[in-house]
Amino acid sequence: MPDWSYRTLFRPVLFRVDPVRARELTVGAFAVLARMPLGTRFIELLGHAYGRHDLSRRIAGIQVAAPVGLGAGIDLDGRAADAWARIGFGFIEVGPVDERASRGVIGRDDRDESLTYIEGPSISADAVARRLRGRPRAVPVGARLADGEPAALARAVGTLDAAVDYFVVADAGAVGRLRVLTRHPV
Repeated sequence: MPDWSYRTLFRPVLFRVDPVRARELTVGAFAVLARMPLGTRFIELLGHAYGRHDLSRRIAGIQVAAPVGLGAGIDLDGRAADAWARIGFGFIEVGPVDERASRGVIGRDDRDESLTYIEGPSISADAVARRLRGRPRAVPVGARLADGEPAALARAVGTLDAAVDYFVVADAGAVGRLRVLTRHPV
């Protein structure tokens, strides 16, 4: 998080609202800024970390601008993907992606400024595919698949195939199930 802007501007406001709402406000603001003519410059000013070219590399066959990415659970549907690139992330993960969206429950510990997912949020594969399909991106986007039944995982992969650059599976058992149910090598 940008050092000068977080403590002075954003933390006092965001810690007064529900953590789920705070995440939505933050992602929404970054998404709007990324679409504005001078918005990307403002984002760069906040983060002062836009991609150093010497960090670029290939990870699992995908070229990334930096080896550090934004994990799933923050920008569920990828609406602020271009903004995250402006503050230095080399790739992002959307999701967790499931057949149906769920809001999730987030707990907050104000002493150490941490957030913990008590029950993780998820977004529907259809919503992610609509948002990302055919849209040029500043960074590669992957979809973290939610834990689920093999048939549901296969449907999510099929829905997202043309919309994302890679898939992430959190459950080791799901890798074998995906290998059987999809045409994708895993």
